[in-house]
Parts: sequence; C-alpha cells; structure tokens
Amino acid sequence: MGTWRYPSPQDWQFNDADYQRYNGRYWRCPVRLVREGLLAKLWRVPGTVRGGGAATGLLPVLACHTWPEHDTGANDWTGWTYLSRRRMATLAGLNKDTATHAVQHLMQHGLMEIERRPRAKYEGGYKTYCRLATTLYPQAGEAYAMIPASLFYGGTWFMLPSPACRHLYVVLACLDPIGDEAAYLDRVATDVGDDWHVLADKLEIDSEEFEDDEQLEATVRALLLARRRQSAVLSLSEMESYSGLQRSTVIEALQVLTTPIFDNDTIPLIAKGEIRPRMPTWYAPDRRAWRWYWKSEFLNAPERVRAKQRQLWPSLTRRRNQGKGRRMAHRRRIR
Repeated sequence: MGTWRYPSPQDWQFNDADYQRYNGRYWRCPVRLVREGLLAKLWRVPGTVRGGGAATGLLPVLACHTWPEHDTGANDWTGWTYLSRRRMATLAGLNKDTATHAVQHLMQHGLMEIERRPRAKYEGGYKTYCRLATTLYPQAGEAYAMIPASLFYGGTWFMLPSPACRHLYVVLACLDPIGDEAAYLDRVATDVGDDWHVLADKLEIDSEEFEDDEQLEATVRALLLARRRQSAVLSLSEMESYSGLQRSTVIEALQVLTTPIFDNDTIPLIAKGEIRPRMPTWYAPDRRAWRWYWKSEFLNAPERVRAKQRQLWPSLTRRRNQGKGRRMAHRRRIR
C-alpha cells in the first residue's frame, strides 16, 4: 500500500473570481488611527527606531475580510475569518515570512488574535483563523476613511514598490477632509437645487465654455472638492509627523502615489492640489483609481510585474535595486 501524502500548500494567485467577489468591500478606517498616532507607531519595528511598514500594509487587507459582530457577545473583537498566510501576503505585496512578522506585530499591539483549528477530515494539518480588535473600526458617528478591497484584489497594493507607499496612502486617506465625496457633493447639490449653472456662477466658471451640462457638472464637482480640500492642506512636516516616516521617505512615496498610472497615465492613486514654491497643498485618494485593476495574468507573471514597476517608477526601483546590491556586497565581505 502506498504512503498517503497530503498535498503541498499552494501559493494563492490573483484571479477574476476573487476580484468580483471582494470588489465591493471596504475597510472603514477610523481617522483617529492616524490623528492619535497608532499607524505611526505600527510603522516602527518593535524595540528599534527603524521603520518597517509591513503591519500597516497588511492591516487594510485583513480588515476588509472581517468586521464587528455585535450580536456575538464578543464586542471587543470581530468575527473569526480564515485567510491563508500566502494569500494575505500576496494581497499586501509581501512575502510569507514578512507577513508572519506583521501578524506578530499586530498581535503584540493587541490588535489581532489568531486561532489554529484542525482542517477537515482527510485534509490534514491546521488552518489559522484570525480576528481583529473592534477599535480598528469606527464607533458610532466617528469619522472614517474608505479603503476599498479593489486596491488589493485588483493588484494595485501588490504593485506599489515599497511598504512606505502603502503606509502613506492610508495616512493621506485618513487626513482627507472629505470622507465620502458622493455624500458631500449631494449635500451641496441639495442646497442649490441641483442647478449646476448657479454653482458655476458662484465659482466664477463660464458656463458658455461647455458644450453640455455633463461637462459643466464634472468641472463644478472637481472645483468644489478642490476648494474644500484647500482648507486642509498638508505640509511635509505634518505628513512626517502623522505617518512616522522620514521626510525623504515621505517625498519618495508621494512621487510614487501621485504618478498617473491608469487610463493612459492620467489617473494617479493620490490626487494633489496646485503645487507652489514653499507652500503646502492638499493630497487625497483619487476615487477614479478604485475602478481600475490589473489583469490576473499580468499580476501572476513576476518578470512582467518588475518590468512595469521599472517603467512606472524608474528612480525608486533603481535605488531599491542598488540598495539590494550594496547589502549583498556587504554580506560577501562578511563571509
């Protein structure tokens, strides 16, 4: 009789079925996580002053897969959910070992619990379930930022070239004064009776320059959002303080996030206001980017992914490769 061998663990790969299933999910990230310094604290590796970022890149992925269940009696924790280590690592743009360290980091801060459960009969081994602290979700009436699961299952999170980019994206999303663009614009439209021509006049926009009302409405909406955000501009020092990143890292991550990458290179992940010398401006997630995604066949081809990253962010990927080369040379000298 032959020896029975359990199948080896398989790497999770991007696929259209999972994208369609999770595309509509969001993590409602409380603004206080940034304002009160928790995300900046999570950026640091325990016991050091060195930045890490793996935990803050993984946390949004986990938070889209579970949510508070107030009828279970365990109000301090969400419901249990299963997400394989390989899957969560891929979605977060990490390797499996780094994802493991990120899980441990979240547990050390009391934000996550795990539980090993036996697999079904004949499968063998264990499955590790996890749950998150409900403090990672907004309480009644609390301000929050929307972080969509489409960023993860569409491959955008995976494509970003550094953990600092993912970390800063969440920080900027929480600092955006407009949590829900649609709701904000609806309130404005209700106040003026949906007459965009009236608003255009108030905003000193010449309605005669537009061929139809749809173009006028889009222009008015964009200007309304920009003017609201102009009242909450962010300096580099503020972004440095809220994120816990060094100033040079903030600048580098901003360059990546504000680079147009979708729709023939016209839509960035982070939109920004007018740039003027020595003057702060506003930064906010470009909601149009949430509707775009990378094809599964492309995301599952490492060489194509690296080539695209070099094309989109040549300076960052070049410095990253040079850094790896210096570390390898240092290891060879040690040996």
